[in-house]
Amino acid sequence: MAIGCTETKGAARGNVSVEKRTTVEWVNDQPPAHHLNRTQTLFTNPWDSWRAVNWHDWPKAITRDPSVPKDLATLLPTVKPDWGMARPEGAKATWLGCTRGWLVELPAPEGAARGPRILFDPVLSNRASPSQWAGPARLLPPPVVAEDIPEVDVLAFSHNHYDHMDCNTTTTTHINLHDWWEDSSVTVELPAKDTDAPRVPASFTLACTPAQHTAGRTAFDRWQSLWPRRPPTRGARAEADLLRGRHRLPDCHGGEKEKERATCPVFAEIGNKFGRFDLALLPIGAYKPRWMWSGLHGSPADAVDIFKDVKAERALAMHWGTFKLTIEDIMEPPRLLKESCEKEGIPEGKFTTCKLGETTVV
Repeated sequence: MAIGCTETKGAARGNVSVEKRTTVEWVNDQPPAHHLNRTQTLFTNPWDSWRAVNWHDWPKAITRDPSVPKDLATLLPTVKPDWGMARPEGAKATWLGCTRGWLVELPAPEGAARGPRILFDPVLSNRASPSQWAGPARLLPPPVVAEDIPEVDVLAFSHNHYDHMDCNTTTTTHINLHDWWEDSSVTVELPAKDTDAPRVPASFTLACTPAQHTAGRTAFDRWQSLWPRRPPTRGARAEADLLRGRHRLPDCHGGEKEKERATCPVFAEIGNKFGRFDLALLPIGAYKPRWMWSGLHGSPADAVDIFKDVKAERALAMHWGTFKLTIEDIMEPPRLLKESCEKEGIPEGKFTTCKLGETTVV
């Protein structure tokens, strides 16, 4: 995970300090299981649920090109973000229409005009690609341009794939890198309700937890950087928990059945460690064919399992409807999510999709 004292193009920020509280543990002078060397430059997924897919299998996964519904703008509406400014209480999450891009605002401390804001994986370019001339293009315009994003305190990147890290959207002044299970205390200075008063300090903890995935910007740097998820946890002045999780099931080939294969254990570990999440932002798209993607991307059914594992009170769906990355129909993920919630007895309204640009307050 990369925590940035950064800013989106056009957005300002107050003073920010990041102090790492815990570091990854080496046992008997041996690196953790997800490290493939002693220099923190090569990583892996250490679980039985992981099985790498060979490069020569990739073309076999492109068996169809799902058509984009002509009425997609109606099926997946866009609203102009209001950032929840009319609702001062609670934690707020605004979907920016990126694969995993969210602006999250934690509850405001006393005297502050707003809470700490964390911008996750913003991608506002037209293509998720090294070039804006080729590569996966947006299905719908983003709900906001970078210059219109309000003041941001912290920028957090999960990993460096192009649909998660967009250099056209952000400029970076300082980066703090985190390993799995490391966390940092983040202190920010917030604007006061009284415009003549000094800024109000607020603190929260940003934790880096494991994920089953990969990273890389080219054909030659896969496995050379890490791929985590990162929930803000309860701080002295920021009383909200949030999780961005993914990747539960392993790859399945031939006649294998998903439910008969091992599943990644970290979601239950995260749920047990943190106890409960007020809001989980969970992936539901880019999952077919399953033999190719089940070890990398969560399906709607996987997302429901994750929802239960991490003991979430509420969840919003992400990682769908932005770019055409895999072969399932564009509107299949929300349909299957609803079916999976009903099958698993998740009460209506507990795990839902939202509009592009919509702010949810919990």
